[in-house]
Amino acid sequence: MSKSLDEYRRKRRFERTPEPPPPRVAQPPGVARSPSTGNRFYIQRHSARRLHYDLRLEMDGTLRSWAVPKGPTLDPAEKRLAVHVEDHPLDYGEFEGTIPAGNYGAGTVTVWDKGTYEWLGEKTPAQQWEAGDLKFRLHGQKLMGEFALVRMKGRGKGNEWLLIKKKDFAAKPGWDPESDLSSVRSAASDPAQISGAVRAEMPSKLTPMLAAIGGALPVGAEWVYEVKWDGVRALCFMEGGKLRLVSRSGKPMDAQYPDLATIVDSIAAESAVLDGEIVALDERGGPSFARLQPRMMASTRSAAQLARSQPVTFFAFDLLYLNGYDLRRVALTERKRLL
Repeated sequence: MSKSLDEYRRKRRFERTPEPPPPRVAQPPGVARSPSTGNRFYIQRHSARRLHYDLRLEMDGTLRSWAVPKGPTLDPAEKRLAVHVEDHPLDYGEFEGTIPAGNYGAGTVTVWDKGTYEWLGEKTPAQQWEAGDLKFRLHGQKLMGEFALVRMKGRGKGNEWLLIKKKDFAAKPGWDPESDLSSVRSAASDPAQISGAVRAEMPSKLTPMLAAIGGALPVGAEWVYEVKWDGVRALCFMEGGKLRLVSRSGKPMDAQYPDLATIVDSIAAESAVLDGEIVALDERGGPSFARLQPRMMASTRSAAQLARSQPVTFFAFDLLYLNGYDLRRVALTERKRLL
């Protein structure tokens, strides 16, 4: 069992609280973790004796946790106190429910936000922790952009930090977390309940939106930026467990990219249309158009061999249709949440 969870275990009686107990067996040393783990974050709204929010970052196999009395903010002018508390097990991130009276932390917990994060700066996570200066970028449903957690020196027990929002595209002066109390875990995923969704038959073809040339980058929190992947634009039509890839001009692309047929296994939908980009990555993980060109020109016979030696990745950035509903009139941010 992980010793970092001893304090979490000591404070709770799991026969009296619905909170998840720590795992009984820790992961053996040297066992590789799944690439999908290691960079999750959660923010839980905890209506206890005193209302607060809990920020949790996945680190070293647990959730490193801070209690934020006033909640996080997207306002760079606001520095929020964040009190470092005991580590929590990974399962706690998805916990929602009511902790009964008489138990530690009695009150109601909701998953206010969740997503992934990435470290920023040249220092390793261990070095940042040692320095008491964590720099990271959040990719959540409510919180996005760059943040810092800075340990306050000479204060209390050394467990007081400041949570600081950096000035970037996601900054919103005057933003208040209490303006949106919805749970992201139980947020509606039924398109029938989403403003702008229109009941419609599965389209046989669609024309993707194209970029327009501008004189300068737009500025403001109402703008969303996309990465230029330097690949090939593609629409994915999925229905009945089958995939149909279509180019920007409407030509079929299935024969060139047989390795993308497994996309349907990753999408929890009966029918959907995804907009995205087919990309070939180099040895450093960056997009390489030179590597993609042989795939673009491949014949049906050579495509299967190239799929093994030069695989491609599909980066989805928009969801245009879902389970009987046309989503093109739905707000882009809401479409991305559904995606």
